[in-house]
Amino acid sequence: MTLENLIVLSGGVGLIAFLAWFFFGPKEGTRAQTVGDAQEVTVRVEGSYQPERITVRAGVPVRIKFDRQETTGCSERVVFPDFHINAELPAFQTTTVTFTPDKPGTYAFACGMNMYRGQLVVLPAEETAASGLERCDLSVKGMVCASCVGRVEKALERVPGVEEAAVNLLAERATVTYDARKTGPDKLIAALDAAGYESAVVDPNARFTHAIEQSDSQS
Repeated sequence: MTLENLIVLSGGVGLIAFLAWFFFGPKEGTRAQTVGDAQEVTVRVEGSYQPERITVRAGVPVRIKFDRQETTGCSERVVFPDFHINAELPAFQTTTVTFTPDKPGTYAFACGMNMYRGQLVVLPAEETAASGLERCDLSVKGMVCASCVGRVEKALERVPGVEEAAVNLLAERATVTYDARKTGPDKLIAALDAAGYESAVVDPNARFTHAIEQSDSQS
Protein backbone atom coordinates (compact mmCIF):
# COMPACT_ATOMS: atom_id res chain seq x y z
CA MET A 1 0.00 0.00 0.00
CA THR A 2 1.42 3.39 -0.99
CA LEU A 3 1.86 6.34 1.35
CA GLU A 4 -0.86 8.23 -0.49
CA ASN A 5 -3.30 5.36 0.05
CA LEU A 6 -2.42 5.23 3.74
CA ILE A 7 -3.09 8.96 4.09
CA VAL A 8 -6.47 8.63 2.34
CA LEU A 9 -7.38 5.60 4.46
CA SER A 10 -6.38 7.34 7.69
CA GLY A 11 -8.36 10.41 6.72
CA GLY A 12 -11.43 8.30 5.96
CA VAL A 13 -11.21 6.47 9.28
CA GLY A 14 -10.81 9.77 11.09
CA LEU A 15 -13.86 11.23 9.33
CA ILE A 16 -15.96 8.18 10.19
CA ALA A 17 -14.87 8.40 13.83
CA PHE A 18 -15.76 12.10 13.96
CA LEU A 19 -19.19 11.53 12.45
CA ALA A 20 -19.86 8.70 14.89
CA TRP A 21 -18.89 10.94 17.80
CA PHE A 22 -20.91 13.88 16.46
CA PHE A 23 -24.14 11.96 15.98
CA PHE A 24 -23.92 9.20 18.59
CA GLY A 25 -21.36 10.35 21.16
CA PRO A 26 -22.23 11.48 24.70
CA LYS A 27 -24.13 14.76 24.84
CA GLU A 28 -23.11 17.80 26.87
CA GLY A 29 -25.71 18.12 29.57
CA THR A 30 -27.10 20.52 32.12
CA ARG A 31 -29.93 20.60 34.61
CA ALA A 32 -32.58 23.29 34.23
CA GLN A 33 -32.72 25.77 37.08
CA THR A 34 -35.88 26.75 38.92
CA VAL A 35 -36.90 30.33 38.13
CA GLY A 36 -40.25 31.39 39.53
CA ASP A 37 -42.76 28.64 38.80
CA ALA A 38 -40.85 27.09 35.88
CA GLN A 39 -37.64 25.23 35.06
CA GLU A 40 -35.43 27.34 32.81
CA VAL A 41 -32.36 26.81 30.65
CA THR A 42 -30.71 28.72 27.80
CA VAL A 43 -29.57 26.77 24.74
CA ARG A 44 -27.13 28.42 22.35
CA VAL A 45 -27.75 27.49 18.71
CA GLU A 46 -24.49 27.75 16.80
CA GLY A 47 -23.14 24.71 15.01
CA SER A 48 -25.08 22.54 17.46
CA TYR A 49 -27.29 22.83 20.52
CA GLN A 50 -25.27 23.93 23.56
CA PRO A 51 -26.08 22.16 25.83
CA GLU A 52 -27.46 19.19 23.92
CA ARG A 53 -28.83 17.29 26.92
CA ILE A 54 -31.24 18.95 29.37
CA THR A 55 -32.50 17.39 32.58
CA VAL A 56 -35.82 18.50 34.10
CA ARG A 57 -38.46 17.09 36.42
CA ALA A 58 -41.93 16.00 35.41
CA GLY A 59 -45.04 18.04 36.14
CA VAL A 60 -43.34 21.46 36.20
CA PRO A 61 -43.35 23.93 33.26
CA VAL A 62 -40.11 23.93 31.26
CA ARG A 63 -38.90 27.15 29.66
CA ILE A 64 -36.11 26.69 27.09
CA LYS A 65 -34.55 29.84 25.67
CA PHE A 66 -33.02 29.14 22.26
CA ASP A 67 -30.34 31.77 21.55
CA ARG A 68 -29.68 31.37 17.83
CA GLN A 69 -26.39 32.99 16.83
CA GLU A 70 -26.19 31.98 13.17
CA THR A 71 -28.04 32.09 9.85
CA THR A 72 -27.57 28.43 8.87
CA GLY A 73 -30.79 27.28 7.24
CA CYS A 74 -31.05 23.96 9.05
CA SER A 75 -31.27 25.62 12.48
CA GLU A 76 -34.09 28.02 11.69
CA ARG A 77 -36.63 25.75 13.42
CA VAL A 78 -36.64 23.49 16.47
CA VAL A 79 -38.95 20.50 16.69
CA PHE A 80 -40.11 18.57 19.77
CA PRO A 81 -42.22 15.85 18.12
CA ASP A 82 -43.42 14.30 21.39
CA PHE A 83 -44.81 17.65 22.52
CA HIS A 84 -46.16 18.75 19.10
CA ILE A 85 -43.86 21.79 19.04
CA ASN A 86 -42.41 23.18 15.81
CA ALA A 87 -41.04 26.65 16.55
CA GLU A 88 -39.27 29.14 14.32
CA LEU A 89 -35.92 30.44 15.62
CA PRO A 90 -35.08 33.81 14.00
CA ALA A 91 -31.37 34.47 13.56
CA PHE A 92 -29.63 36.46 16.30
CA GLN A 93 -32.68 36.40 18.53
CA THR A 94 -33.71 34.46 21.60
CA THR A 95 -36.90 32.45 21.25
CA THR A 96 -38.53 30.93 24.33
CA VAL A 97 -40.36 27.62 24.08
CA THR A 98 -42.45 26.65 27.11
CA PHE A 99 -44.29 23.39 27.80
CA THR A 100 -44.94 20.96 30.65
CA PRO A 101 -43.63 17.37 30.36
CA ASP A 102 -45.98 15.17 32.36
CA LYS A 103 -44.31 11.78 31.95
CA PRO A 104 -40.71 10.77 32.80
CA GLY A 105 -38.56 9.63 29.90
CA THR A 106 -36.01 10.78 27.33
CA TYR A 107 -37.40 12.92 24.53
CA ALA A 108 -35.56 14.01 21.39
CA PHE A 109 -35.58 17.47 19.84
CA ALA A 110 -33.91 18.53 16.62
CA CYS A 111 -33.65 21.19 13.96
CA GLY A 112 -35.94 21.11 10.96
CA MET A 113 -33.39 19.09 8.94
CA ASN A 114 -32.52 16.77 11.84
CA MET A 115 -28.86 17.84 11.75
CA TYR A 116 -28.76 19.45 15.20
CA ARG A 117 -30.02 17.03 17.85
CA GLY A 118 -30.70 17.23 21.54
CA GLN A 119 -32.28 15.29 24.38
CA LEU A 120 -34.70 16.30 27.11
CA VAL A 121 -34.39 13.96 30.09
CA VAL A 122 -37.50 14.13 32.29
CA LEU A 123 -37.04 12.69 35.78
CA PRO A 124 -39.91 11.54 38.01
CA ALA A 125 -41.12 14.29 40.31
CA GLU A 126 -40.58 12.12 43.39
CA GLU A 127 -36.95 11.40 42.39
CA THR A 128 -36.01 15.06 42.18
CA ALA A 129 -37.94 15.86 45.33
CA ALA A 130 -36.08 13.13 47.20
CA SER A 131 -32.69 14.43 46.07
CA GLY A 132 -33.57 18.02 46.95
CA LEU A 133 -31.05 19.31 44.41
CA GLU A 134 -31.62 22.62 42.65
CA ARG A 135 -29.51 24.69 40.30
CA CYS A 136 -29.23 28.45 39.91
CA ASP A 137 -27.14 30.96 37.99
CA LEU A 138 -25.70 33.97 39.79
CA SER A 139 -24.20 37.09 38.26
CA VAL A 140 -20.93 37.92 40.02
CA LYS A 141 -19.38 41.39 39.86
CA GLY A 142 -15.84 42.22 40.93
CA MET A 143 -13.86 39.31 39.46
CA VAL A 144 -10.72 40.45 37.64
CA CYS A 145 -8.51 37.35 37.31
CA ALA A 146 -8.28 33.57 37.67
CA SER A 147 -7.54 33.95 41.39
CA CYS A 148 -10.92 35.62 41.80
CA VAL A 149 -12.56 32.61 40.16
CA GLY A 150 -10.96 30.33 42.75
CA ARG A 151 -12.04 32.57 45.63
CA VAL A 152 -15.62 32.72 44.38
CA GLU A 153 -15.80 28.94 43.93
CA LYS A 154 -14.38 28.32 47.40
CA ALA A 155 -16.78 30.83 48.98
CA LEU A 156 -19.73 29.05 47.38
CA GLU A 157 -18.48 25.54 48.11
CA ARG A 158 -18.10 26.39 51.80
CA VAL A 159 -21.84 27.02 52.06
CA PRO A 160 -23.46 23.92 53.65
CA GLY A 161 -25.55 22.10 51.05
CA VAL A 162 -23.62 23.23 47.96
CA GLU A 163 -22.80 20.24 45.76
CA GLU A 164 -20.94 22.02 42.96
CA ALA A 165 -19.98 25.56 41.91
CA ALA A 166 -18.67 26.50 38.46
CA VAL A 167 -17.54 30.06 37.73
CA ASN A 168 -17.06 31.74 34.34
CA LEU A 169 -14.83 34.81 34.57
CA LEU A 170 -15.67 36.28 31.15
CA ALA A 171 -19.42 35.84 31.59
CA GLU A 172 -19.25 37.01 35.24
CA ARG A 173 -21.49 34.07 36.07
CA ALA A 174 -21.54 31.31 38.68
CA THR A 175 -23.61 28.15 38.26
CA VAL A 176 -24.36 26.44 41.56
CA THR A 177 -25.93 23.05 42.29
CA TYR A 178 -27.17 22.83 45.87
CA ASP A 179 -29.40 20.90 48.26
CA ALA A 180 -32.53 23.03 48.57
CA ARG A 181 -33.21 21.47 51.98
CA LYS A 182 -30.02 23.01 53.35
CA THR A 183 -29.44 26.26 51.50
CA GLY A 184 -30.81 28.64 48.89
CA PRO A 185 -29.87 31.57 46.63
CA ASP A 186 -30.05 34.05 49.51
CA LYS A 187 -27.32 32.21 51.43
CA LEU A 188 -25.21 31.88 48.28
CA ILE A 189 -25.44 35.63 47.68
CA ALA A 190 -24.60 36.32 51.33
CA ALA A 191 -21.49 34.13 51.08
CA LEU A 192 -20.27 36.02 48.01
CA ASP A 193 -21.02 39.36 49.65
CA ALA A 194 -18.88 38.31 52.62
CA ALA A 195 -16.10 37.41 50.19
CA GLY A 196 -16.27 40.87 48.62
CA TYR A 197 -18.24 40.14 45.44
CA GLU A 198 -21.58 41.60 44.38
CA SER A 199 -24.01 38.96 43.12
CA ALA A 200 -27.64 38.38 42.20
CA VAL A 201 -29.81 35.59 40.84
CA VAL A 202 -30.03 35.82 37.05
CA ASP A 203 -33.57 36.70 35.91
CA PRO A 204 -35.09 36.43 39.42
CA ASN A 205 -38.42 37.88 38.31
CA ALA A 206 -38.98 35.70 35.25
CA ARG A 207 -42.43 34.11 35.11
CA PHE A 208 -44.21 31.46 33.04
CA THR A 209 -46.30 33.23 30.42
CA HIS A 210 -47.11 31.41 27.20
CA ALA A 211 -46.00 28.66 24.89
CA ILE A 212 -43.72 30.46 22.44
CA GLU A 213 -42.29 33.94 22.95
CA GLN A 214 -39.77 35.84 20.87
CA SER A 215 -37.57 38.57 22.30
CA ASP A 216 -37.27 41.90 20.53
CA SER A 217 -33.52 42.08 21.00
CA GLN A 218 -31.21 41.55 18.06
CA SER A 219 -27.44 41.60 17.83
